[in-house]
Amino acid sequence: MLSAPYRRPPSEAATDISYRNIFTCSMADLFGNWVPKEWIEAVLRVVRENPQWNFLFLTKFPLRMTEFEYPDNAWLGTTVDLQARVPNAERATRPPSARSLRARQVRPEQLPVPSQK
Repeated sequence: MLSAPYRRPPSEAATDISYRNIFTCSMADLFGNWVPKEWIEAVLRVVRENPQWNFLFLTKFPLRMTEFEYPDNAWLGTTVDLQARVPNAERATRPPSARSLRARQVRPEQLPVPSQK
């Protein structure tokens, strides 16, 4: 089921980091409250076993994301598309969880989302 990451990155990855990136669950949200913790841990186990790749995670549920430990090759981000999501995004970016959070995606075309900082 999760065998693809066990392959080696292509030779282009030596000079272009984008060849090492895997957008995990690109059409889903792994950290939704409907996803069993065991499923998330299974995915993270594969991430830990494959340091040759960067696994990109993007979620609208950043607080759930903070419940887990991540290796350095897990790149975490949250989507802020509604004003109501700003407080959770800001809480999730505070230490200690901020160590792994690398991106905050803002969709201003839907609503203005000013930072409280």
